[in-house]
Amino acid sequence: MLFPDRTPSPGLFEVKKVYEPVVVEAIDLEKARVKIISRYAHVSTAHLSLSYVVSGDGVVVASGLVDVAPIAPGASAEVTLPIFKPASRVPGAAYHLTLTWALNQSTIWADAGHVVGTAQFELPWTQPARIIARSTLPSPRVTETAAQIHVAASGTGVTFNKYTGAMTSLAYHNTQLLSHGPRLNLWRAPTDNDRLGNNEAGGWREHRLHQLRPRLIGVSVAPETGATRVTVTQRVAPPVFHHRWIDLKLDYTILGTGDVLLDVTGTPHGEQAPTWPRIGLLMGVCKAFDRAHWFGRGPGESYPDTHTSQLFGQYHASVDELFTNYIYPQENGLRSDCTFAALTDIAGNGLLVTGDRFAFNASWYTASDIERAAHPHELVKRDYVTLALDHAQHGIGTNSCGPGTFEAYVLKPRAFSFRLRLRPFCADAGGIAVLARQMFA
Repeated sequence: MLFPDRTPSPGLFEVKKVYEPVVVEAIDLEKARVKIISRYAHVSTAHLSLSYVVSGDGVVVASGLVDVAPIAPGASAEVTLPIFKPASRVPGAAYHLTLTWALNQSTIWADAGHVVGTAQFELPWTQPARIIARSTLPSPRVTETAAQIHVAASGTGVTFNKYTGAMTSLAYHNTQLLSHGPRLNLWRAPTDNDRLGNNEAGGWREHRLHQLRPRLIGVSVAPETGATRVTVTQRVAPPVFHHRWIDLKLDYTILGTGDVLLDVTGTPHGEQAPTWPRIGLLMGVCKAFDRAHWFGRGPGESYPDTHTSQLFGQYHASVDELFTNYIYPQENGLRSDCTFAALTDIAGNGLLVTGDRFAFNASWYTASDIERAAHPHELVKRDYVTLALDHAQHGIGTNSCGPGTFEAYVLKPRAFSFRLRLRPFCADAGGIAVLARQMFA
């Protein structure tokens, strides 16, 4: 639960959440009705205060205290919270209610204000996002040679290699954002739980999930209304194993705004591993863009089966701060359930990614770097940021000291389909959240 320097591990925050002494259940969020359940066996909740925060995309719009009569040990009470749906709501924003239980006086073990429990609910207050019609957008400019396709729109330039299908460049006003473009990623640096117990990592490695290589099937380019579509089809497989593969299609739709809509579709064939570590994309971002800003769970790392302690909000962290320094280097630092994430430079320029509940990880190290290191001091920073964008991720489980990953969090090989939007931007573009809420049709 603690690292050797007594820094709390992510697991300690999960334990605190699971053990919290007061639980809140939603009854009717439209009417702000909730049920409060005391888990105490011997004392009432008289020593606790309840506060609330209402936020839209992580920005606080209302807050205050809730007057709750003490609840007896093991008892419950229904409460109407003093919150009201605003008449004017931000289009496309997600609204959350966060409740916090804290000590109302100091004790021998903690000061007044110490948080002992939280609860969070997404409110049914969604205002439809504003839609930008593609018919209103200018057509991108396409330049095609024997070796590459270049698409330019509103200061954004995207280049594809016609021999490999790879996106080789994503530049904004002549500033390069990527060191290498997106590729399919099913691998993660094995955790202690992956290596021990039934050794799932051994099965992943036996099926060569760490050695997947794309083989180009075809590249095509086609004009669309206010956009240009570049379609890349690949067969992704280990270098010398031909009885298992994934048929992959990457549809890049470059809009007249400079946004890149990336639709990813994959179908596995042949004898696959019993489970996969993850399904997602991996790319390299230029090292100047080392500051992360996201809306999703945070501020700490979170995975499918270890996320309840991490609440929805807008968060900021450097790439260094995203890293969890486990004593034995392993997969770490994922931020889950995101609707947007951005990497920026010191001036606030950067790359925005939006999607429907994706996870991201930004690190100075690749998975192979982490696997090779037996101790943290053996890790050497790369000259680019490795950005992982995940559609799904296998659970963490407790294989090193207990049962494996629960069935609900097991990622089995399957066909997959997801969409992400890539948007280069500058600091004066109107705000990351505003850009993230843009929709196109």
